[in-house]
Amino acid sequence: MKLIIKHKFGQFIFSGFKYQVSGFFFLVLLFFYSGQCVAAEALLKKVVIKENPESVRLYVTQKIPSKVIRVDSREVLIALKNISARRGIEIKGRPGGLIKNIAVETLPGGVLALVVTGNRNFKDVKSNWNSSGLTFTIRFEEKKIAKVKQTAPAKASPKSDSRKKDQKSQVFDTEKKISSVKQKAVKDIYTAEKGELAPVKREKSLFAGDTTDLLFVADVSGCKSKEMTSAVRFLKKGLWQNAFDNLNIHVDQNSQACRNQAFFLRAYAYLRLIEKDDHESLLKAAALFNEALIAYPDSRLAPFAFASLGKINAFLKNDAVAEGYFSIVRDEFMEYPGLPEIFYYLGKIYGEKGYAEKSLKYFEKVFKVFPENTYTVDAGIGFGKALYKKRHYIDSLNILSHLIKSNPEKVYDSSELLLSIGNANLKLGKSLAARKNLIRVCNLFPGVEAKDMIMSSIGDTYALEKNFNRAMALYRLVREKFPGGEGFLASSMGLARYLKDIEEKEKLYGMIKQDFPEHRFASVAMMRLAEIYDKAGEYAKCIKEVEDLLATHPRGLRYEAVKLMQRAYESLFDKQLKSDQYPDILQRYEAERVLINRMESKEIFLSVGLAYLKADLYEQSFNQLIKSYKQYKRSKRPPELLLGLGIAMDESRRDDDALKVLKGFTKRFSGNDKTSDAHVRRGEIFFEKDMYKNAIKEFTLAYKAGKDHLQKGKILARKAGVYKKENKWDKSSAQLVLAVKEFAAASGTNYHVLSNGYRELGRSYVKQNMYVKGAEAFTTALKFSGKAENAAELEFAIGDAYQKGNVLKKAKKAFENVIAADDSIWARLAKERLATLVLAQKVKNS
Repeated sequence: MKLIIKHKFGQFIFSGFKYQVSGFFFLVLLFFYSGQCVAAEALLKKVVIKENPESVRLYVTQKIPSKVIRVDSREVLIALKNISARRGIEIKGRPGGLIKNIAVETLPGGVLALVVTGNRNFKDVKSNWNSSGLTFTIRFEEKKIAKVKQTAPAKASPKSDSRKKDQKSQVFDTEKKISSVKQKAVKDIYTAEKGELAPVKREKSLFAGDTTDLLFVADVSGCKSKEMTSAVRFLKKGLWQNAFDNLNIHVDQNSQACRNQAFFLRAYAYLRLIEKDDHESLLKAAALFNEALIAYPDSRLAPFAFASLGKINAFLKNDAVAEGYFSIVRDEFMEYPGLPEIFYYLGKIYGEKGYAEKSLKYFEKVFKVFPENTYTVDAGIGFGKALYKKRHYIDSLNILSHLIKSNPEKVYDSSELLLSIGNANLKLGKSLAARKNLIRVCNLFPGVEAKDMIMSSIGDTYALEKNFNRAMALYRLVREKFPGGEGFLASSMGLARYLKDIEEKEKLYGMIKQDFPEHRFASVAMMRLAEIYDKAGEYAKCIKEVEDLLATHPRGLRYEAVKLMQRAYESLFDKQLKSDQYPDILQRYEAERVLINRMESKEIFLSVGLAYLKADLYEQSFNQLIKSYKQYKRSKRPPELLLGLGIAMDESRRDDDALKVLKGFTKRFSGNDKTSDAHVRRGEIFFEKDMYKNAIKEFTLAYKAGKDHLQKGKILARKAGVYKKENKWDKSSAQLVLAVKEFAAASGTNYHVLSNGYRELGRSYVKQNMYVKGAEAFTTALKFSGKAENAAELEFAIGDAYQKGNVLKKAKKAFENVIAADDSIWARLAKERLATLVLAQKVKNS
């Protein structure tokens, strides 16, 4: 018949009798607590070491079952049930008195173990919970030991040695007896001392922790068979062929003596006999183990067969099938003494599949939880390498370095160990140690894969020491010896990073971008090119490069690329705004508004808003500037933002808001060149609201803040206009007199403003019936007037003022000048006035 065993990893098919998986219980916990289970798991918040008296305090979120056990004179185990430790739990207080260190470890079944080690012997240990049940205190009292004369230890007798050998044959009963030893070993293999990890003593197990334990578990002491006796002797000596031959004879003879053991030991001997790369022989070994399982499905040796089938499939690169066999042992045979080997292989399989978290978990169990076993060192190496892949460089380096110190021969097994140590040092900036280990890799393993990358990394160590010439020399060598490889690209990036010649930098980055567009360095090269353009002020090229980067590598360096693009836009718009290229800003913004708006840059909103303001597009300007205004902190808003927003608000009929913003500007930036303009605009708003007193106040402040005579003159003229609106002509005249003086004192030719100023002054005098002074003001205005139409108008105003002042001769002359100018409008009016004057003269003479 065929037996199909279904498992979550697939199906396992055997021919023959039905195989049933027998269940066992593996004693791993140090104690069990009788009572109700806690509904919600408690949390260990912190651990505090106290002195005087020496104690350890545990702070938890709720009271839980606890037990304190003396392991030996200097070690105490604190076991807590239904609790977990906060991630990255902090142990406060400095060990150094009686307490040496504390190790924390999580056990199966919701048990948390804390191992307290002393510098000296403990006399007594007491513990209690406080009244709230949230603090557990363990107090330690030192034991004083009298000094005695040391004597040499007694030698072990041959009888005691044989007794120890007999113990190894006591299969699972013996395993139960040493469960407390296993439990004690849950403490971390390393404890923190002086910033480094130092090894602590590890408990030994009676088992090797792999399939070789089959020789101890397969008890053949009562077996009366010459072949079996010889086979066992050969197995212990490692004479696999001889052992296999005897076991084969024993099985073929159908001897019932230890037939169960014979089947499994025969398959084991054959597996040890063959090479791991002998495909055909591996399949034969698998058949032998399957035959043993079919013949004795309930055998206590069954887990050894499953484990061996897992190893065979691992050798055959059938990882999925191997994982399935290992998982059967893991899940169904928890008491199996070879679990360290099972977990080690699972760690390797998951590591090769890219499941770093699972791989690390299994290596860590073999390395830290189990007692000393065959795979402790290899699992430690796997654990260290897995930590490196998880970027836990410090932990990885500490573990791997200590393993090399205690097992120096391991460096010759493969290049990975030294390579991991070298790379971890490099990641931590320890250039000398990194270089030493990477060079050892090249020397010990001259044919190592990725030698170009190792040499490039050695170059990086020199760069870390700022020995850039040596680093660049090594980068150039790698580029020359390994063209087109991974090291070639890494060295190209390194070389470009430290070159001073910008053109050569661009050339290298451009080569990577152009020739290796799919490589992970391509996006970095494009980013560096964009940075070069940004630094050179070529912002448009920078933006284009980032756009290409985001289009071709949407996930690579996205955040950094967008931020660089944003800075480039900010710089570009600022530069264009300062050079009055606001149409270019608006053109680019309108074309790319969706992308630009996503950046949510207050600087970009400010520049675009001011560009709209320059284009007299006030509503659009307001929409951009208000977004910038909201993003800035109140104390950080720049003056151009407040002034620009105030103007945009004013021009878009948001007068009240404009007054507030402009007031904020004048208060914060009283010494700014634009403060006077802000006061003028506030004055104009008040004027339009018929709030003349406020307008006068603002124009007065504007005059005080004015920086030049021309500006001051215009402000006085505007202030005169307010008085004119109020019909306060004397005050209006006084302001205009001051205004024309400012115009006259201003640099350059300001004829136009002077002409207008005197004309307004003349009008104010006429309003006050001061006709002669008005005529004189008009005459001065005429001198500065450059337009013919203005001349005729002013000549007429002069004649009108003199006529009203009864200075008829001068009035007549002025009207005649208007008529001579041949201006159709003013000439006709002047003729009428002149006729009036002649008639009046005749009347007077008559």
